[in-house]
Amino acid sequence: MLGILIIFFLIELSENQVCQDNKKIGNPNLFPKPFVGNGKLAAGARSLVIINEPPWKIDCCGVVKKWLIANEKVDLVRFQIWRESGNADKFQLIGQNTEVVADSPLNADDEYVVDFESKPNQQIPIKPGDVYGWLPDTGPTVYHSNICTHCGSDYYQVPWTAVTNPVVGMQFNASSGLAADGPLDYYIRLLVGPGALPEFTNLRELTIYDNETTGSLLHTLRWKDDNSLETLTLNVTSVPTAKININLTTGEIVVMANLLGSSGVYNYDLSLSDGCNHVQSNLTITVLSSQSTENPTTATTETVSSTDVTRKRTTKATEGATNSKVETTKNPNFLSTTEGKLILGLVIGCAAVLALLLIILIVMACYINNMKISPKR
Repeated sequence: MLGILIIFFLIELSENQVCQDNKKIGNPNLFPKPFVGNGKLAAGARSLVIINEPPWKIDCCGVVKKWLIANEKVDLVRFQIWRESGNADKFQLIGQNTEVVADSPLNADDEYVVDFESKPNQQIPIKPGDVYGWLPDTGPTVYHSNICTHCGSDYYQVPWTAVTNPVVGMQFNASSGLAADGPLDYYIRLLVGPGALPEFTNLRELTIYDNETTGSLLHTLRWKDDNSLETLTLNVTSVPTAKININLTTGEIVVMANLLGSSGVYNYDLSLSDGCNHVQSNLTITVLSSQSTENPTTATTETVSSTDVTRKRTTKATEGATNSKVETTKNPNFLSTTEGKLILGLVIGCAAVLALLLIILIVMACYINNMKISPKR
């Protein structure tokens, strides 16, 4: 076999701890708990709230599958993940889920569930150190309590009077937004998971000749992740030759220099990461000598079906077939054999007898007919 593509996948944990599936982040002491006498709404108008301390602070790497809240009213809420940017009081909005929360149905802990488990393309990626917050549409919506054994004081509650709503990527300076009404426990939690694994979608065997033109595009690697909000990063951890390059941004595999005299097998170790999960694969490129007896003599063009990339290929010219004389022996005529002559004689004899009998029958029929019609003398 001219070239072998060896593909194997190895799932690695990131340097960051990957979230256990269905892990809950938030104060577990609040659930289940009756809200009568303990729960109250934060005073004031529509406010952006960000909680910046354990147990609400995120400590693993993965995605948000569900938001679990105790809410006092029906409202449209923007649930948000923020990441510290520069210092402890500056945050960048990483992602947000906008959903209308209702007062039913509730789970066993009396929480309303905002469920994105079956929508991986809307699951927000999270990393250790991230914090979460929310912005209701009409006013305070999430219950909180100041009657608790563990209350957080490092949170930000800022009136949101802007006409526009927060957008992903915006920076927010929360240094002036520290709430003034004392430590609070908020009735909101996250249900998180490790997220989907990234994957290559078109790894394939590559076999080329050393007369490929410099600059030729051999193939374009493609990859995907069901969690489409995550950013995927390609790395090549083993580069056996600088003459064939893999672009880490586009995935294009390009001939960078003359390959003459460079026939051989080149193994590239690839790594694909979504920031939490890593997948490793191996790509083998075989370069054949254009001077070998197997080298084709006629250039053709082949389309790589998985990448819509056209590249030059060489194939052997088809040689014309050589005509050769073939002697055959004719079969003898059957009628010229003794058996044939005997059978032919019998057939002719039988035919003659039948013809004679037919003539006799005709003559007799005519005689009888004349006898019937002749007058008596």
